[in-house]
Amino acid sequence: MLTLTLKSIDKISHNLYLKYLNNVITCFSNQVKFKIFTFPVKKKKFAVLKSPHVHKKSFEHFEFKKYKTIVLISNFNKDSIDFKHFKLLLLNKPKNVKFNLKINV
Repeated sequence: MLTLTLKSIDKISHNLYLKYLNNVITCFSNQVKFKIFTFPVKKKKFAVLKSPHVHKKSFEHFEFKKYKTIVLISNFNKDSIDFKHFKLLLLNKPKNVKFNLKINV
């Protein structure tokens, strides 16, 4: 079994790369079965004072969102998938998407 994990802060680039990954896996290997699991968005909120002197009640609010997706490839054989295709995946990866690859035997 092969697991690919994608982590990102940007929703648009995360979804575009996930569609690209889906297309690459289906084009290069028709025999391989895979499932895509999306996790809930993790949100981190914090507030910062605008002015430290007079206006104590004025805050600026910020929010970070983290997106996570796992792709499980179940019928993984060395004959069915060539690792050259995974090098293509890494070359076309956006900078704000983290890509992790694990091989489970």
